[in-house]
Amino acid sequence: MAVIASYMKISLSVGHIELKMKESFEEDRSKPVSASKKTAKKFTVHQFEPVIYPRKLWICISHDGVALNGMFLHYETKELMRFEEYDIKSKEALVFPVIDRRSDYAGVLIVFTKRKYMTCKTIAHEAVHAAGYIFQHIGQKIDFDESFAFLTGWIANCCWIIRNGKAE
Repeated sequence: MAVIASYMKISLSVGHIELKMKESFEEDRSKPVSASKKTAKKFTVHQFEPVIYPRKLWICISHDGVALNGMFLHYETKELMRFEEYDIKSKEALVFPVIDRRSDYAGVLIVFTKRKYMTCKTIAHEAVHAAGYIFQHIGQKIDFDESFAFLTGWIANCCWIIRNGKAE
């Protein structure tokens, strides 16, 4: 049986995130990377790898855009993402084409503001956006064929895993 996807979890805290995590992230990618503050509310950024596509998928549940600052660069401008500019609290979910600042991997970040917003409808909607970004970035024409449907379904399944708390 072929490996279809790999998975890694990165635990982070709401608040300012120090990027001292880089060394442990690069040395052993099988271990979670964490940062915490005593009073901070924790959230997790889950990383998935669709092995056949050269991009990553990150999924998190957080209504605090400031907490995500410092983690990702904008895919096109390569500037540090300022998530508070997107008024995350007023949305159910958002999709961002990004580059992981620690690893320099490109991919897509899906942010759900609350677990209750992770419905089939919203997950499907965001999965189509995420698959579209990935196809756009790798130069693949979006024909809504089997390859696009497979990637969309895989992304939706990754979201469903997070929604149901089944991530390792």
